[in-house]
Amino acid sequence: MKIHEAARQTGLTKKAIRFYEQEGLISPSIDETNGYREYDNEDLRRLVEITLFRRLNIPVKEIKMAMQQPDHVHHLLAEHKSRLEAEMKQMERSKNLIETILENPDHKSEELMSKWKLLSDSIDLDNRQKAGYIREKLLELFPGTYGAMIVHHFEPFLDIQMDSERKEKAWLNIIAYLDETDIEYPPGFEEMFNGMPDGLLEQYKEQLTDDMKKLMHLTKEEEKDYEAKVIEAFKRLTSGNEQAFSEKFKIGKDFKQELSRNGYYDVFIKNFIILSDEYRNYHRFLRRLQKKLQTELPEPWSRMERQE
Repeated sequence: MKIHEAARQTGLTKKAIRFYEQEGLISPSIDETNGYREYDNEDLRRLVEITLFRRLNIPVKEIKMAMQQPDHVHHLLAEHKSRLEAEMKQMERSKNLIETILENPDHKSEELMSKWKLLSDSIDLDNRQKAGYIREKLLELFPGTYGAMIVHHFEPFLDIQMDSERKEKAWLNIIAYLDETDIEYPPGFEEMFNGMPDGLLEQYKEQLTDDMKKLMHLTKEEEKDYEAKVIEAFKRLTSGNEQAFSEKFKIGKDFKQELSRNGYYDVFIKNFIILSDEYRNYHRFLRRLQKKLQTELPEPWSRMERQE
């Protein structure tokens, strides 16, 4: 069957099915006569399993392991059951705290304020292991355009599990850095961001996430082809209107120098590499691409991408 029929039978979108194929979770055959993918009952069975796991908030990385090692499925579900039981206990604790607050009419007492703080910390602990925690926490800690622009830029890499002390430390370093640093964007940049319609912004974020996922899973040959296309596109841009491009280049260069001066690369990026496994892989790819640009492009454009 074709992808539209697989989507109809599983309830998934075609984008989701293509994403799971890119991640290696399904392997549909290809009709040599027309190049279309053909999905069989085994593909459907796997897609239904993937849907169940995702609804249980199990990360794709763990689902892939379960698909490769059938015995791991039992372990995965048992581990998830333990997490759910821990969450239920935490939720019961939060419920009891809420009841205590509701029963006390004096909302200004010091004792009650301590319970408010305890409830807030309890809710944060509940949410820490859930998908989207880092994204929502950034928006909570840095409301307004500042937090929204950070989240928008790193959206493809924010599905993070806080599963180690090293990541916890990196997360605290990132919060401290963002709280103490004022990032000054190029003139008009924030206005343009705030003026984008919500639908267009969401569409752009989805496309950005999809593109980043593809870049992180290129074969060596595909990576070479991508490098060649980037270099060719860059040369076309610089040869078209060199003065206009030079002005944009200077704005980008000045912004990167400003970021470098305020510790963005030494603090934020360094810690985000620790926090996000996917960003670490993307960062390695980006460094390889930068080295290629430096050797292939003429001066001064070869200096453009020397910052991470």
